[in-house]
Amino acid sequence: MEKINKPIRKEYLPVVLYVEDLEHIIDAFRVGGNKIEVRTDEYSFSSVSELSDHYGVQQPKYLIISSSNPFVELDLRKSETSYYIAGGSKDAYEIAYKLDKILSARQRIPSWAYSTYFVFSFFFLGVMLGYWVKGAILPGLVWYGWAAYINLYKHSKIVLEKRNNKRGFFKRNSDTIILLLIGAVAGAVATAVLTSPIQKLMEKFSTSEPSVSVENPSKKIEKTK
Repeated sequence: MEKINKPIRKEYLPVVLYVEDLEHIIDAFRVGGNKIEVRTDEYSFSSVSELSDHYGVQQPKYLIISSSNPFVELDLRKSETSYYIAGGSKDAYEIAYKLDKILSARQRIPSWAYSTYFVFSFFFLGVMLGYWVKGAILPGLVWYGWAAYINLYKHSKIVLEKRNNKRGFFKRNSDTIILLLIGAVAGAVATAVLTSPIQKLMEKFSTSEPSVSVENPSKKIEKTK
């Protein structure tokens, strides 16, 4: 009896990878002295530095890093981030472990906010709240559009420069700024959702209080005469 080595395939939520991340990925492939290939839609490269020198700050359409023994292929595309390993050998598991550690750490923050489940849940929550609060759908709609754009066109964002050299405050913190803006809008909507029922409840109690009539004392004097 012999155990069958099943292939390994794993997909990731959107990632942002810099030059040092790509170098760590190449190092992860160096198991058993196997041959490593780095290729785009146009060229094949022998190293990350050669890739960076050729493209500069421009991002390639896609980037595939692969090795032959064991066969491992990392697919970094605009609409996908995944790896495939042909067999479950010891070397294959070692590469899979290293790749998973790097890619998991480089997923956009917060990674769960880009999952299909969260995006649709957030959107439909806004739709339901929209029946009571005007504009409640706006945060979910904005995030739906942003997450769809990232998943379809920027799933594997490759920045061919060092992380510390990335220019511009807004460029460095674009994801965080967008999240803060959406969070602010969501907070305003949540406040409106909670405030409206409370105000109605207070109005109900204020109108239901019994009215106390005060009789004019001058009328009492007239009656006693």
